[in-house]
Amino acid sequence: MEKAALESSLSALDIWLIVFGVFVAIGVVGESVVGFLHWRRSGQLQVIQTTENLAQRAEILRLEAAIQPRRLGPEQQKAISDALVSFAGRKALLRSYSFDTDGLVLGKQIMGALTPRIGGVDSIGAVTPVGGPLSEGVSITGSDAAFVNALTSAFAGIGKLSVNNDPPRYGVGSMMTAPAVMPPTDVTIFVGVKPLPP
Repeated sequence: MEKAALESSLSALDIWLIVFGVFVAIGVVGESVVGFLHWRRSGQLQVIQTTENLAQRAEILRLEAAIQPRRLGPEQQKAISDALVSFAGRKALLRSYSFDTDGLVLGKQIMGALTPRIGGVDSIGAVTPVGGPLSEGVSITGSDAAFVNALTSAFAGIGKLSVNNDPPRYGVGSMMTAPAVMPPTDVTIFVGVKPLPP
C-alpha cells in the first residue's frame, strides 16, 4: 500500500476507534446506571417484602392468640383472689355449657381462684342448650351489686377474659344438671363460649 492509502486507512480507523470508544463509554455508563437502578430497586423490593412478612407474622400471632384456650395462670388467679378479700362469706354459683371443654376448664380455674376468699363456690353442673343463641365470655350476674362489680372488675383487670353482666343464654331450650334444692347464692358466674375474634 502506498503512503496516501495508508494515511487514509488510518484516518478511517481513527474514526472507527472514536465511534467504538463512544459506544464503550456509553456501555460503561449504561451498565453503571442500570446497575445502580437494579441495586436501588432490589433494596425497595426487600423493604416491601420485609413489611409484608412482618404483617403476615402479626396476623399469624393474632390468629394463634384467638384460638388459644382461655386459661388463668397462678398470678392471674391470685390477682382475682386478692381483689375479693372484702367479700368473705359471699356465695357464688358457677355454670358452663356441657359441650365446652374450654369453658369447663376455665370454670374450674375460676373456682380455684374464688374458693380461698369467699364463703363458697357451688358448681351445680353444666347446661346443654338446645339451639342458639349462646352466651359468650364470662357473664356475672346477681343480687349483690357490689360483689358483681368486684368480680367483673377483677376478671376484666387481668386482661384475658371477655366479661359482661348480661344474663346467661341457654338457647331456645336446655337441659341442666342441678340439685333438687338450689343453694343460696349472691352471684352467678356463667362461663360461656369463647368469643370469636372480629
